[in-house]
Amino acid sequence: MRKKISYFLICTVIIGSFFCTGANAETENDAYYSENAVEQWYVPQDVSAELNAEQLRLNDEPVSDSYVRVECDSWLSFTFTVPETAGYYIAVSARLTDDAMAMDTLLNVQLDGGETEIAQLQLPWSDIERGKTDRKGNDVFPEQQAVSEFTLMPLLLYTDIAKSYIEFPLEAGKSYTIRLSPTVQPIEINKAVIYRDKQAEDYSPEGKEPVSAEPVIIEAEKYAVKSDSYIRSASVRDPSLTPYDTYTKRLNVVDGGSWKTVGQKILWEFEIEEPGYYKIALHCKQNTETNKSVFRRIEIDGSLPFSEWDNAQIKYTSSNGYKNVTLQAGGEDAFIYLDEGKHTLAMTVTMGSYAGIYNDINGLMTDINELGMALLRITSGSVDKNRTWDMESYMPDADDKIKEFSDRAKKIYSDLAEIDGRESVWASDLETVSEKLDKMLEEPELIPNKIEDLSSGDNSAAKFLGNILSKLSSNDLTVDRIYLYGDSDLPREKASFFESLWESLKRFVWSFLPDAVEDYNVTGDDDGEELEVWVGQSAIITDILQQIVDENYNTENNTDIKLVVLGNEQKLVLANAAGVNPDMVLSSGSAFTFACRGALKNLLDYDDFINLYNEEYQLESLVSTSYGDGVYGAVDSRNFNLLFYRKDILSSLGLEVPDTWDDVRAMMPTLLRNQMNFYIPISTTSAMKSLSTTAPYIFQNGGEIYDTNGATTAINSPEAIDAITEMTEFYRIYGMEVAVSSFYNSFRYGEIPIGIGDFNMYLQLTMAAPELAGRWGVALTPGTKTESGEVLRYQPASATASFIFANTDKPDEAWDFLKWWLSDETQLEFSTRRSTIYGPEYQWNTANIKAFEQLPFDATVRDLALEQWKQQREVIPHPASYIVERELSGVWSDTVIDNKSMIESLDNAVIAIDRELKRKLQEYGYINSKGELIKDYNVRIIEMLYDLVGKEN
Repeated sequence: MRKKISYFLICTVIIGSFFCTGANAETENDAYYSENAVEQWYVPQDVSAELNAEQLRLNDEPVSDSYVRVECDSWLSFTFTVPETAGYYIAVSARLTDDAMAMDTLLNVQLDGGETEIAQLQLPWSDIERGKTDRKGNDVFPEQQAVSEFTLMPLLLYTDIAKSYIEFPLEAGKSYTIRLSPTVQPIEINKAVIYRDKQAEDYSPEGKEPVSAEPVIIEAEKYAVKSDSYIRSASVRDPSLTPYDTYTKRLNVVDGGSWKTVGQKILWEFEIEEPGYYKIALHCKQNTETNKSVFRRIEIDGSLPFSEWDNAQIKYTSSNGYKNVTLQAGGEDAFIYLDEGKHTLAMTVTMGSYAGIYNDINGLMTDINELGMALLRITSGSVDKNRTWDMESYMPDADDKIKEFSDRAKKIYSDLAEIDGRESVWASDLETVSEKLDKMLEEPELIPNKIEDLSSGDNSAAKFLGNILSKLSSNDLTVDRIYLYGDSDLPREKASFFESLWESLKRFVWSFLPDAVEDYNVTGDDDGEELEVWVGQSAIITDILQQIVDENYNTENNTDIKLVVLGNEQKLVLANAAGVNPDMVLSSGSAFTFACRGALKNLLDYDDFINLYNEEYQLESLVSTSYGDGVYGAVDSRNFNLLFYRKDILSSLGLEVPDTWDDVRAMMPTLLRNQMNFYIPISTTSAMKSLSTTAPYIFQNGGEIYDTNGATTAINSPEAIDAITEMTEFYRIYGMEVAVSSFYNSFRYGEIPIGIGDFNMYLQLTMAAPELAGRWGVALTPGTKTESGEVLRYQPASATASFIFANTDKPDEAWDFLKWWLSDETQLEFSTRRSTIYGPEYQWNTANIKAFEQLPFDATVRDLALEQWKQQREVIPHPASYIVERELSGVWSDTVIDNKSMIESLDNAVIAIDRELKRKLQEYGYINSKGELIKDYNVRIIEMLYDLVGKEN
């Protein structure tokens, strides 16, 4: 049957080749960028001063080499004068060092010791090797590298959503000193340039006759350089795109999802054979938000051809495939003159005409929040739905302000429609805002009771405005090709109906063949000769890991290990029940689930495991994968909890960063007086408070979750009672907010300027809140001070773990592969590739300490995370841990929400917990049928581990 299908497929393809054109054949281009591309990455105009390395000073000492390396704890300075009084910009010629990190390169900038600005450098990146394919013949996204040449770049204002250049007002003849200091990673600098940006002239169509020449075609995915490593090509299965293949994936577009943030830039190189006037068109798709426009700054050979292309508008292309869009100026197709020879074309994401809209919405949201704060002061933070208010006495201008806010929202919506040239459906939240505000005015006496509709609720006017700001900041544009053409016709936009139908038919027939099965979704090798490894990561991340395995492990060990996407833990449970489980699993959260059922191999059986793990990891991590006297999983990634705080707000309130929970209690009245609060993870909106959020307080007070034999709970010990009292009094007495839907949003908008956040909080602030750069900081989490003066800051950290199934017939091969996976080299490479290809938000937070120290973190955050990890404390996993979690949550809810007696609720919880602990331990053979404890449940595994490596606990 397969042979018949294969024969039919071959015939189909042969016949199809007569009907389908070969227009999508790919022409390889081995030259990714040239020296010319680097030189034209940025070309300043009207240069006033150029300072070479000999005129620079490092830490106030002269530079003796042709360039200087500036570390994060160092500063570079230079002194200069300007010929005229005006606003000036500064660019530096720099490159990343060998240990380059795929993240924004930031500098602290000071003029004559004045206010510090945070500048961003757009250092260019390039592909290392194109044309690589995976084992199925699909294109693989190439590895990335920072351009090694020195590149001139302007200082961009990092905190500005529009990423404008930092402008310095300078007087003629006066001596100035600029001081630069990297904050994220070291850089090398060989020159500084002081210049004024010459304004480009408006476009004029007069005398511009189109050239008679064949279109010059640039494949968008074959860029020369780009501003971020994670601006990437993507594979889209559409026969109208080039390159295209029916059966394999071809990288054929620049992914708009990776090229959407203001300031991101791509530069292409191309060659002109016939000089003359050309138009520029994009074969692209721009339909992420209905009727929304996006904007790009267009530069030719490093210069802006005319003012209109400072923000070239690309309108919504509809949801119906890719379109040919010719760039315009003044409402008509724009021409540029190009000489014979090599040229560059650069496009930079801008806010365009939306910049003013963004500021208007931001200002409206600020005013709404200020009114909400004022109303909170009237109500003292509590809302009585049955109370009415005499607004003429309490706040006579409230009605007028709300009416003004509504009118402003309507005006902004109208302005957007004018920019977009049609109704701005994507911004319909503005209509919702005005409707909410108008509705509040129908009952003025109830306005203070509707603060949730105004500024503080998930459906408030302020939150809807925040949604619009988020959309304004996102400017997706997916590009297949760029055409430079004159009087010739453009290639067609779409494949014909019959071509598309034919492609679908071929794909359908091919889907019956074995080659159509995706490697990452199979459930094992047919021959069983190779180690079978499942991975608890997404398909795109597993793809990255497969590349690393193929390039390193498979090559060095002459193996052919094929990774399989785990998908979800249920798949693994079913596979284990059916006896078709893999040999091992990487990065899963279910090690204990299988360990207590005897399904996993005890890693302590490998003589070198404990010492190998102890060298580069933290032994406490293994507590989360222990059962009995064994360790059944090697924790490979960790979270971290730190105290995040708004420097600006705490300073304005005269508050210090708290070190202990006593300090937190002391600062709560000040926060509450200003309608602000403190966040702890217990305040999650979930009714179930996980042990990871409640156990730290028990541990910090000297308590335990389980008694020494593991058969009863210890949450009713005096120490644990103190901890539970503390957890509930934070809310009952000190006024912490019971439920916080998003600490990140509350932190960003200043509603909760301080609280405990984790690794994801750090990523969100660094990636999605540039306006807060320099205004937030981190510290160790508050803790409980002991009588000796030590502050206990116990926090959990373990995330995912890798394990080996007990029924594997390749235990030695599995252990060898696990050792390779846990090594600092593999962990670092895996993390680096994830972030360089998909961005810092895909950072792998490895548990390998040696690798973690080399990851692209802010130095302060990295050092504090390492310090906080020294007080990592994991909850002993137990077959009945769910009952402890549930009952502790019930005690908290009874006390805080229902105002019941904590001790009475705790007594009832202990009875329920102990009953369930005994039932589960009987199920697992720790208690006999008579209810007698046969053996203790090991809750002291960490002591055993420390004994094994000869360390003190």
